[in-house]
Amino acid sequence: MKKKTNMNKQVTAFVLGALLITSIAPTSTATDWKSPSAQASASSANQAQLSQQPISSITQDKVTAISKKGGFELHFPSYIPGDKTSINLNFSEKTKHVVASFFSQAAAPFYLEMWNGDIAAESKGLTMIATNKGTSYQGTQEENFGNVNVLVWEEEKGVIYRLVSKLSQEELLKIAESVKKGVQIKLIEESSEEQVLSGLNTTSASELFGSPIQIPSYLPSSVKQESVAISCSINKSERKITIYDQAAAETGSYFSLDYEKGSLTKEYTAETKPIQLVQGTAFIGNAPLLSFTHPEIKQLPLLVWEEDGVVYTLRANTSVEELKKIAESLSK
Repeated sequence: MKKKTNMNKQVTAFVLGALLITSIAPTSTATDWKSPSAQASASSANQAQLSQQPISSITQDKVTAISKKGGFELHFPSYIPGDKTSINLNFSEKTKHVVASFFSQAAAPFYLEMWNGDIAAESKGLTMIATNKGTSYQGTQEENFGNVNVLVWEEEKGVIYRLVSKLSQEELLKIAESVKKGVQIKLIEESSEEQVLSGLNTTSASELFGSPIQIPSYLPSSVKQESVAISCSINKSERKITIYDQAAAETGSYFSLDYEKGSLTKEYTAETKPIQLVQGTAFIGNAPLLSFTHPEIKQLPLLVWEEDGVVYTLRANTSVEELKKIAESLSK
């Protein structure tokens, strides 16, 4: 697990299309990947814009290594809906599942799962259809934020392939029928850099995060509702939602609210004091700030608390009382 950093880590404000404030306490690395069928749906990402990230072709060495671990050869689709698609490839040592996650700027994301299994067991409750793969099975499954479509088939004897998405069944069929040996795809380069989805609304952010996301109903007077934006940072299987003021570079109204899965630790609460919210005990402190546009602002008040397995980190160029009002407006 990556160690959470102290709250006294310096926060740097910069302009990258819109103002972002770097996280004081980055999320930890997940120890195991969970199948998308066991997570909340990550649909509505068609409203997100993918940041430009370095990509590289999946090397034969990597494909071979994962194939050996999974016990079968990996096949990929030649038909991929959308534009500027970025692809993650994951393997679970625990479940022996391989999953390719496809995130597009112009279409809903989809997931292609591959594993050794029993098609009879995996097709229960689904409708049999004829495809160029032979007999396949389609249907829907319930997720936290609505139903998603699924399409299951046996790519090779004993090797199950399953597509999961809010794309239409027709699109899933096109993807499935384009899956074959030798198709080359591109993968997000494995590095410490994060992939950032921006331009989200609360619905798409909730679906990506797997828990409800809301903009505080109370905002500092210096922050205009129309300038508030939402982004999602993805680092491997971690996801952090950030709500922030896009106008901060001009106005100095630095405001951000992070949602991260996890629990409060001493790394989160170092050099802070407890304070009571309607949600329970929170911790107040200061986040040092380095701003190129407003060098006179040296730090931001910071408020952090935990609720239902989510850690909230709120920073704003305002008073402690205002921070409390912002935080407590989320409970209404």
